[in-house]
Amino acid sequence: MQTGKRCVMAQILRGCRSGTASTVLAAGLYVASVLLLPGCDSGARVPLGQNPGPGLGPAPGPNPVQRGTVEGVVYAPDGTTVIAGALVYVPVNQTRETKVSRQAGTPPEQSYTSTTSGPDGRFRLSDVPSGPVLIRFLKGAFSLARVVSVTAGQTTALAKADTTFPATGTGAARLAVVTGSFDRIENVLAKLGLGTTDEFGSLQFGTQKFDIYNGGGNSPEGAPTARGLLEDPARLAQYNIVFINCGADEEPLDSQQVRANLRNYVSNGGSLYVTDLAYDYVEQIFPGAIDFLGSDNTPADQPEQQGVAELGEGGATDASVLDATMQAWLGSRNALTAGGAVHIDGLIGGFAVMNQLLAPNGKEWIRGPVSFSEPGRSAAAGSGGHSHQQRPTSRASRAQGIKPLTVTFPFGAGRVLYTSYHTVEADKGGDLLPQEQVLAYLMFEL
Repeated sequence: MQTGKRCVMAQILRGCRSGTASTVLAAGLYVASVLLLPGCDSGARVPLGQNPGPGLGPAPGPNPVQRGTVEGVVYAPDGTTVIAGALVYVPVNQTRETKVSRQAGTPPEQSYTSTTSGPDGRFRLSDVPSGPVLIRFLKGAFSLARVVSVTAGQTTALAKADTTFPATGTGAARLAVVTGSFDRIENVLAKLGLGTTDEFGSLQFGTQKFDIYNGGGNSPEGAPTARGLLEDPARLAQYNIVFINCGADEEPLDSQQVRANLRNYVSNGGSLYVTDLAYDYVEQIFPGAIDFLGSDNTPADQPEQQGVAELGEGGATDASVLDATMQAWLGSRNALTAGGAVHIDGLIGGFAVMNQLLAPNGKEWIRGPVSFSEPGRSAAAGSGGHSHQQRPTSRASRAQGIKPLTVTFPFGAGRVLYTSYHTVEADKGGDLLPQEQVLAYLMFEL
């Protein structure tokens, strides 16, 4: 019998090395799939009932032969906003720490079983070993680990407290916000449970669970400068996501070192989240990623003159949601119009207009009809000025088109998000606006 087991194991190991799954019947023992060895797929599963073997991490404390089911709803730190697409899995190694993985649906380590939450945040994880089991939850820069008591043949429903991503401490995303004159992404973060808001929906300084850097506009007294953050690669590396608000100071971009720092920050796995007039933090650093309106004679891989894409005309638009899961999530939160579009309010005169997304493997999330001045005909085009007042244009110079409004793209190990519209309008209260819900959703995609 022992010889038969060795034969079975040898065939399994050969299957793993060749990248194929083996199914073997030998000596009366049925073994499905493979055991993971170094060099195999780190997301592979180990069959229930099989010990992962020496050197591959300890066998789990629970009984992997007897199985049960675990279900629940995954929440943002506010305990109200549900999270779609969160990865939920049972790791084989029940003691090892793991890094957050952006690969939705793919565990970054050996697992017994895994699933993802739906647009309503709900998940149902089957084939869970019985007994006390460590279950991990991953989404974007957030993670959560819970030990759950699972009974064989039964379903265990987890409480909200057990499935809510943390705002601070282990598993919480490390966030930095550069303030700006015309946007308030910090208010959206607060509404997601990372701070407290006042009656107008504005962050109450001192309650934030993230770091704020003064880039202009409203900042806490004594906040460190944006330049201090952007000039310091070691400080940048402390954060999972750096947010740059519309109207943020752009003088740091005069420094080639700052440009290199941000480029390296993203390449090494950080995420950059940029809104509206701060678009030059994308264009000047990743010039080949997005084709912005204006300066058509500039080669695609070269940065355009700063400010030339600020040609959009103010107003509102009903835009298409191009991702099915996001659309279902927004629909479940009553954030769509009767026609299934997302209403975007507060487009400002002079917003930066995108022509198209060029980056390989980039994704366009929101697209809609907008009005803009034709390049070269706006009195203020190319000035680089950020007055946020309606740009004077003649009627003949106006144009309309369906343009990208929110995009993401990968760069190295990191990601960049850019949106042409604002996340917040003043005095709208504590609820997330439809456009804010779009960008709140995308924070968990970075």
